[in-house]
Amino acid sequence: PAYESIRVIAMEEMTHLGRIFNLLTSLGKADVLPPDALPVFPGNLPDGVLNGATVALRGLDEAQLALFLAIEFPNHAPGLAPTIPPGIHPDIGQTIGAFCQRLRTAVERSDRSLWQDRGQVEFEQGLVRIAPIRSRAEALAALDDILREGEGAASSPADTSPQDLAHYYRFLAIWEGRSIGMVGEEWAWSEATPVPRPPSRPLTGDRTTAPDDVREQLESFGVKYEEMLEALRAGWRTDDEGPVLDAWLAMRDLTPIGVALAEQGYTPPFSRA
Repeated sequence: PAYESIRVIAMEEMTHLGRIFNLLTSLGKADVLPPDALPVFPGNLPDGVLNGATVALRGLDEAQLALFLAIEFPNHAPGLAPTIPPGIHPDIGQTIGAFCQRLRTAVERSDRSLWQDRGQVEFEQGLVRIAPIRSRAEALAALDDILREGEGAASSPADTSPQDLAHYYRFLAIWEGRSIGMVGEEWAWSEATPVPRPPSRPLTGDRTTAPDDVREQLESFGVKYEEMLEALRAGWRTDDEGPVLDAWLAMRDLTPIGVALAEQGYTPPFSRA
């Protein structure tokens, strides 16, 4: 169950990224992935989210899981409170949901004439479903989807159905080690289906002293990562889902290399630097 939840979250976050790209190009943004916009790990969350907390690539240990819970913490009071020990949960400050809500307010106040049918990519592969944004109304609907998928609704932890939980509640079920479901007309914890926390693998390898075979894997990962980024840029430059499919395939090629590196204790390099 934990693996499936993490997979769903990853796929939906890819959808969010694609829809934000469509939002930007609808407004006339030409380059949706400039080099200075790429995340750096470890790095700080932008725009005051979690007071700029540092995010590193690491195993899903207790501190990392608590960080993900804090990032996705609902703007409204969560229906099921977490039992996170004091000192583990980061200082929340502004959540990613609050950031999205600010963005939504700005879109709502924008002039309708700013939104045009330009630079749009429509793409569907598995759980990744990227829809065009050609108007202010479609931009607002996309942001509403992103908010709901991340934090649920004020009255429900669900996204689209009782079996489809929002990201915060998926992480919360992993934290608690038990599932969330409907009992009568109420949401409640269920002991019937445990959600064991997956084992965490420490990533402590030093790339500068890595053996030759690991260096080759690190280089291969960096090259394939750059190919994926360039394919994404090409897709939104040309309004063509073909390069986006190429990016999807490049991402799949990254998986076995990244897993091999992690199994040896090395963090996959999401840059050539």
